[in-house]
Amino acid sequence: MCYTPEWGAEYDLNIDGNIIQLQFWGAAISSSWSKVGFSDLLNVPIVVVYRDAASAVNTIRIIVYRNASTIETLASTQAYSGLMQRSWWRMKIRISLDHLVRVYYNDILLLQHWLPNSLAAGPNKRALSFLNQTSATSYQKNFRLGDYPPEYQILRPSQWAEIFADDFNRPDGAVGNGWTQFGVNAEIRSGSWTTIGTTNGNRAILRNSGNVNGVQRVEGILGGFIDPTTGYSSLIVRGNAEGTLGLIGTFADNDLRIARYTSILSGGTVEAVTYVTTADYGILDNNLPVAFCANGQFAWLEIDGEVVLLCEITNGPTGSWMGARVQRDGVNSASWNSIRLMEAAL
Repeated sequence: MCYTPEWGAEYDLNIDGNIIQLQFWGAAISSSWSKVGFSDLLNVPIVVVYRDAASAVNTIRIIVYRNASTIETLASTQAYSGLMQRSWWRMKIRISLDHLVRVYYNDILLLQHWLPNSLAAGPNKRALSFLNQTSATSYQKNFRLGDYPPEYQILRPSQWAEIFADDFNRPDGAVGNGWTQFGVNAEIRSGSWTTIGTTNGNRAILRNSGNVNGVQRVEGILGGFIDPTTGYSSLIVRGNAEGTLGLIGTFADNDLRIARYTSILSGGTVEAVTYVTTADYGILDNNLPVAFCANGQFAWLEIDGEVVLLCEITNGPTGSWMGARVQRDGVNSASWNSIRLMEAAL
């Protein structure tokens, strides 16, 4: 049993299975390693090495047994070979803030997923139970389960310094004030920067922050002219000047997400690689204080000063441009009532 929200396990693993039937080997996030009855595995997340029937390739997944005949897949990797071929490899599972599950193959991150509140770890639920549903004996050695120091650093409010702020309290019209806007049908209305009109699409504003170390934060007041909706309103860090590469943190009703974009921000689809999502926060209030931050290999979203989503960044961009995005996709996304660009204080 582990005692902090930062915990995990690692071990050498040797498993096999035939290609005749669906089968998997799993590690369940549970209350105790000694609870091994099937009922103890219901409605808990299980990290599995999974093989489909008649397939020689494998995936790593996070699944949930809802009942004896229903398996829900929460997340899955692409197909890999060699995970079930009677060869030793190092499996590492890290759990951060009791929600972020990361799975590594020989120190290579293959999967990360933010657990919903209903399935998250917590006090008296920080253990692993193992389940072998393959057709062969499984082996583990060099096993370690325990608490770990965080690999990320969440900066406190006093550790951030302002670079630039804009409250958009000026006459309706073009945003101006040094912003570069990508896309049309967005401007200032009633003291907010907002999407306008009925044409679907994304619109963004960026400016060069001058920050070159990647420790960046964008704060915003979400709403104002348009309340939060299911449309995507986002904050952007580590962007390039062309608006074609960066990290984007999105706020919408029942949908928070952290992603990487690799094409123009005014295009039809912005998020190229989505790292993590959550629906736990539900319907968002108007004039809601939010933030998107990046520090090293990690990025996170905050609402009202609370970290609500965290992920490890792979192939992360390193640009100095920061800003915001709004969109119309059937409905208008929320406006931005103010924006504040920040970096780590000296």
